[in-house]
Amino acid sequence: MAEMSLEKSFKELEIYKETALLDLENKKIDLENQKVDLDIKRHDSETKRIVVEKGSKYDFRAQIIILVMVMVVLGVAVLLGMLGLLNIAYLVVAGGFATIITAAIKGVSNKTK
Repeated sequence: MAEMSLEKSFKELEIYKETALLDLENKKIDLENQKVDLDIKRHDSETKRIVVEKGSKYDFRAQIIILVMVMVVLGVAVLLGMLGLLNIAYLVVAGGFATIITAAIKGVSNKTK
């Protein structure tokens, strides 16, 4: 009877040991999953930062191009006005600004998609 009790105790200890090992393995897996989640979050935030940075560079470039276009249109209009071609100067201003405004609106609508 004592041997059976002792054997039963050894089996219970073995089961307890296996359960403890499985618990440790599960905790290890949970920690690894948490580390992967943190790495993914860091990667996402870095990607968002890069996108914002590049977007602002493109916006600045577009603003410079629009400024140059406005200056060219106004310069041509002033030159035509000084030559006495007022009607053509008005058309250049209207057509130039219509083109610039259309391009700006198209760019904004494409950006929101």
